[in-house]
Amino acid sequence: GWGTWQRAWEHMDPDAQALMGRIKARRLERRMDLESPSGFLNMLHFQATGRLDSWAIRWYASVLLADGLVLRPAMSMVRNTGMDGSGVHCDPTDQFDVDLARDPVRRFPALLQEDSAGLDVIRAFYAARHVSFPRRAWRRLRREFAALGRRPA
Repeated sequence: GWGTWQRAWEHMDPDAQALMGRIKARRLERRMDLESPSGFLNMLHFQATGRLDSWAIRWYASVLLADGLVLRPAMSMVRNTGMDGSGVHCDPTDQFDVDLARDPVRRFPALLQEDSAGLDVIRAFYAARHVSFPRRAWRRLRREFAALGRRPA
């Protein structure tokens, strides 16, 4: 789960093609990918070409282009119940089953700036999740065959 402020959402650009152009014009491709094998730039390209349907990748690109920051609490504030295989964009996983924060966030840093240690943790997370092309192709084939088995005769 996530949330944002209206003033931040006003920067959201739903046009993936325009976002790609602005990222390339500002030479932010490596920054978009967190300088790691995250694949975010590819996701934005897939969105722009109609091979992906994700508002989240467009939101991320919009935040990047607005020189925005994303708040990530040390502990999750919500339980993710959408990773059970019933969703469109994911396979079943318990990877996001985490302990929830017991107390609400009551104070924020006086100086809002990017936390390099936090960014390193995020980069490591996405690097560990990077899946090779053969593995992605195998997962796609499994989903396609599973879908064939669910179609009415």
